[in-house]
Amino acid sequence: MTQDDIVSGKAGFQRADLMDYGSLHGMGSSFGEDYTAKYLARLGRLTEDEMARERFGKSFTELAEGNQYVVRKNAAIVTTN
Repeated sequence: MTQDDIVSGKAGFQRADLMDYGSLHGMGSSFGEDYTAKYLARLGRLTEDEMARERFGKSFTELAEGNQYVVRKNAAIVTTN
């Protein structure tokens, strides 16, 4: 890796405005929680729960392991299409 590679990578990072992406203070995990990851995890749980209720009439955590697998498998199919 050369100095030009590093400078180019830094420029791409700044162009995409990634300094403010993913933490409250824009300085990464040393200053604040990563709200992007927290939101994505929460969205995943909400999606599983909604799909479980639509298909089985129960929340995701109330489902048997096999039915939880079905919900997660269907969620993966939906997100890749």
